Amino acid sequence: MNQGGSGEIQEMEIMQSLVEQQAATIASEHPLSIEEVVQAYDALVKMHARWRKGKRQLGHRKKGDFKLSASQTIGELEGENLRFKTGRPQTSDNSVQASLKEAGEQNSTINEEVESRKKQINELQKHAKNVEVENFQLRGQLDQQSAAVISLESRLVEVRADNAKLKQKVETIETTHATQENLDKRTVELNEQARVQELERATQAQEKKQHAETVKEDKVAHQAWMRDRDATLSELHGLQRENAKIGDYSKAVNEWISKCRNAEREKKDAQNGFIGLQCIRANLEKELKDSHAVEDLVKELKDSRHAVQDLERENADLWLWMRSLDACCDVEIATNKFVSARTAACTFFLLR
Repeated sequence: MNQGGSGEIQEMEIMQSLVEQQAATIASEHPLSIEEVVQAYDALVKMHARWRKGKRQLGHRKKGDFKLSASQTIGELEGENLRFKTGRPQTSDNSVQASLKEAGEQNSTINEEVESRKKQINELQKHAKNVEVENFQLRGQLDQQSAAVISLESRLVEVRADNAKLKQKVETIETTHATQENLDKRTVELNEQARVQELERATQAQEKKQHAETVKEDKVAHQAWMRDRDATLSELHGLQRENAKIGDYSKAVNEWISKCRNAEREKKDAQNGFIGLQCIRANLEKELKDSHAVEDLVKELKDSRHAVQDLERENADLWLWMRSLDACCDVEIATNKFVSARTAACTFFLLR
């Protein structure tokens, strides 16, 4: 703690010397106004307050936690100097000379203020030295108290060792007196455990016998279940073969359906041709009424009638195809019903 306080005082002295050097340099280069000197003093007061705050916290922190290095102090002072320089207004030569004259008149007051500031800084240094002396005295008192505590701790260790020895002796005496009682209790416990184990062995034998009977019954039930399972599988294979046959029937039905649809399309084409011939016949009859060549038209009409009769004879096969198509549709409907019924039955059997 004393080393930390001395380090802080040394840094404060370095800071004060740097401030004095910077003030002398600035005063030699350019005269300072009262406002600038006041600003510099305020900055020093703030820095000293920060230093005192860090000094109060030294007892709760490790050495070097709140220590400003010389480079940080110099950088802070240079920043203040740069702020003073940049804050000063730029003037021409005439204005500079006028300001120099005014500054010459005010030098006496500035010097007095600087001297008063130096006195205050010296008082702060004295106060810091007094604080260091007090810290040294407190450190000596703490060393004495720590030595007393160490002696008390050594005595406490000796007393604890004696108590441990006495406790061990008491435990040995108690164990020697309680040995016979413990042996009697242990004998009673062992007899009770033997009786309980005998009952457990009898219970386990009974459970083993019941388990053997249960296993035998389960084996018989399993064999019966396997026989039922084999019968079910054989029936399932038969249903699969029937389903394969039904698939063949479905293919044949699909072929007949395609043939019927083709016949229906041919029928529609023939009907369209017959309708066209009827239109031609109507047109011819109309022309026949208006024409003078009645005989030629009658002959053409006969020829057209013969053609219509030939077409009707040809369409007779189509009518047969239509009747067979109706029959095929009935077969298809019946086949679909049969297939759906068998499929539902097979599915229900498999799910069961």
